[in-house]
Amino acid sequence: MTRCSVCRSAFVKRSMTHKACSPSCAEILGRKVALEKAEKQKRKEAKVDRLDTRERKEKLKSKSEVSKEVQVIVNRYVRERDLKAGYGCISCGTHSSPRWDAGHFRSVGSAPHLRFDADRNISLQCARCNTFLAGNLLAYKDALPKRIGSQAFIALLCDNTPKHYTIADLQGIKASFREKLKELKNGR
Repeated sequence: MTRCSVCRSAFVKRSMTHKACSPSCAEILGRKVALEKAEKQKRKEAKVDRLDTRERKEKLKSKSEVSKEVQVIVNRYVRERDLKAGYGCISCGTHSSPRWDAGHFRSVGSAPHLRFDADRNISLQCARCNTFLAGNLLAYKDALPKRIGSQAFIALLCDNTPKHYTIADLQGIKASFREKLKELKNGR
């Protein structure tokens, strides 16, 4: 004995595909299955439409919008990297802050070509030093050579090579740092 999928009454199955007790229950079951298939198809089409819309929006973004998105990913990577390494604020040395920032030694306005230089120009800073003390650059200047080495520090100070990023370059940088961030969070 098997139970009907629609009315839950008991009936004897005549074949493997027999799921309803009567033709009226079979008709209801058939409509239900067709409706579920139609809903599934609608969801699939909606997903394709959303992906298409996302791709079109991505193509319409300006260079400055993409640059801001890249900066967000780079800053997130720097914060995660330095916190995982056990560093505190590069300027004041504190290890407890309500909010951590990724502070640039050479500012984005004065050295836009070093905007994404996470190895030499960007370090973990507490919100107090980065925001309220305008980067606390004197302390930053004293601590940075100890962290990256004096040769790299001098190279950073002397680096005035202009870089003109295209949108494709920026998207490549974004993908690279997103991958680095993923690897860092996964503990590799």
